Amino acid sequence: MRTLADVKRKMELGSNWHCVRLSGCNEDMGVREVGKVQGNAVAFLSGGKLSWLWWPKAKDVQVQGNSFTIFRNGKPALRYTLVEQAPQTVSTK
Repeated sequence: MRTLADVKRKMELGSNWHCVRLSGCNEDMGVREVGKVQGNAVAFLSGGKLSWLWWPKAKDVQVQGNSFTIFRNGKPALRYTLVEQAPQTVSTK
């Protein structure tokens, strides 16, 4: 992945991402599964509920390999790393 657009394409329903909150004390938030995908946001399953990540502007995202970091006010806030890609579905058409 190299751009925010690449990240959005990888954020498929069922894919798993490891999340770390970088602001403050580098809190490990564990691995989360994508539960819903929209054009302006993605939701992770967390305790049976959806936890939303609204997409920032591309200038506030830095992509490095299979990880991306979201910046808020010029400082790193969250880092997501792809753990497992969603299983590919086979069309029977």
